[in-house]
Amino acid sequence: MSSPTKPAKKWDDTMLAHLCVAIYDTVNASITLEDKDAIVAIMNGRFGHDTNWNAIRLMKWDSKVHEDILVAISDVLQLSRTDWEHIMSALQKMGYTFTEGALKYVIHILEDYAIAQRP
Repeated sequence: MSSPTKPAKKWDDTMLAHLCVAIYDTVNASITLEDKDAIVAIMNGRFGHDTNWNAIRLMKWDSKVHEDILVAISDVLQLSRTDWEHIMSALQKMGYTFTEGALKYVIHILEDYAIAQRP
């Protein structure tokens, strides 16, 4: 699964934002009130942000927030094989060439890093 338009590269703000958009656009999961509460709890407790669900639209977005959101989503949602295929397809349409395995590895590294950064 690769595209000739862009080689794989180091993760940056744009790439993390694209990943969040790809997941949001492709995963067919309703985010319940319990999911929202869990995501907010992870953002606040695990990553030290002071936010609530409604404030997410109003906060200053930077690479740390992108990473934390990705990790929180990864902790809460269990993606199916089809979800991963849709995510990879969406990212490939954006020009990324990394494999699903590489993506899962980066998410795992981000999770480990986030845990290590906890206060």
